[in-house]
Amino acid sequence: MKERTSLSLKLGAVIRIGLITLPILVALLFTTTTENCNLIKTLLSQIIIFILFLTWVWKQLADREITVVKSPLNLPILIFIFMTLLSTLFFPYKYSALAQLSKFVSYGLLYFLMINTIKDKRDFNQFLVTLIAIAIVVSLYGLFQRCGLDFVGWDSQTRVLSSFGNPNFFAGYLVLFLPLMIEPFPISPKT
Repeated sequence: MKERTSLSLKLGAVIRIGLITLPILVALLFTTTTENCNLIKTLLSQIIIFILFLTWVWKQLADREITVVKSPLNLPILIFIFMTLLSTLFFPYKYSALAQLSKFVSYGLLYFLMINTIKDKRDFNQFLVTLIAIAIVVSLYGLFQRCGLDFVGWDSQTRVLSSFGNPNFFAGYLVLFLPLMIEPFPISPKT
């Protein structure tokens, strides 16, 4: 039984490290040799998420129990994934439908990995600090680009791409951090 506990702890550590490494790799890994550099980010994130999910399943088997944290979002996310699967079956363009299905399934798996792995404030803060540090790094790179100091040599001369290769993807990434920037300043109702 002690080996199973040791294995479970090791697998849990692998999952935590993987969840912290995932946003680092997605934000900082890029190439200018492909037409769509975000394809690499998407594919890499999906592969890592599926590997982490299989590791989580292995951990559950090692613990000899399947425990899933209950959340009000579990059922809606499962219904969404089921509806995506259903629409994939009837969509005429199978390749495109399968590509979108793999994205949505991996995002659903990421949700379940996160709620089942981050169990205390220390884990949450560690993940949060990692996300904020990455946002600062890619924002600084974007500022350097805006000032004309591009270390990579993207084709865009007028818009900031940072490490995302697309200004809209970079903006979408930064928008995710707005709640983190607003949260320290709670809005109190005027009386």
